[in-house]
Amino acid sequence: DRRKDLVFFQNGMLDPLFQKYGLQLNPSNPNASTQCLVYFAPGPKPKDNVTDLNPEGLTAAFGRHAESLARRLRSAGLSCKVPVEVIFQGMMLEKLIWISSFMLAGVKNGEVTVGEVEKDCTADVTVLIQELLASCRDANPFALFASDAAVTARLLAYGRSVAHFPTAMKEFPWRNGYFWDISQAALSEEKADPTPTHSTWLKEYAPSVLSSEPKSVTKDPEYALLFDCDGVIVLTEELHRKAYNGAFEH
Repeated sequence: DRRKDLVFFQNGMLDPLFQKYGLQLNPSNPNASTQCLVYFAPGPKPKDNVTDLNPEGLTAAFGRHAESLARRLRSAGLSCKVPVEVIFQGMMLEKLIWISSFMLAGVKNGEVTVGEVEKDCTADVTVLIQELLASCRDANPFALFASDAAVTARLLAYGRSVAHFPTAMKEFPWRNGYFWDISQAALSEEKADPTPTHSTWLKEYAPSVLSSEPKSVTKDPEYALLFDCDGVIVLTEELHRKAYNGAFEH
């Protein structure tokens, strides 16, 4: 069983998936996998999306192969931090807040770009960032976060560094669905919605993601996108050799 050697390049909430398959990142877990928060753009020459507030870079890794992964990225000219668990957890949730707040604010304002959200819709995205951050603090008491002002400034700065990115409501279960579930759980206990603006704007500007009992990563963690290097999960070398020989034998 080599599941523990999987490396997850994250842009959403994966903790329920890890828990379901026993891959929690906790160092005490013998099957702990590895997770990387990616802040670089792939391509022939990958671009490290550093920001004016964090010129040292924001990409971070944690887990079994974090150090090895960081060395590989650095050898390609990309930055990669390897923080302790409580700091990584806060960084992971920060990235989740960024994608969830910027995408929803962008959709609310006509699917404008990330740069337009940061420049022209600052009030909207700031309200969402601060609501979602408060929700994360309550739901994850052991994660370490910076102040509200510092987190907001860092996420706005990242928005400036990827200003050309489009906005859209995608991958709801892994992104905004995490916060939607927290809200629904609170309402089911007759408590106040911890993220009322987020819930209202989802219903008003992205109703399709909520239609017909939406699948959520928190409640239905059976979905995953796996990146397999040959030999990690499946070894196809022998099949490739036979196919190659068969193709050229005549």
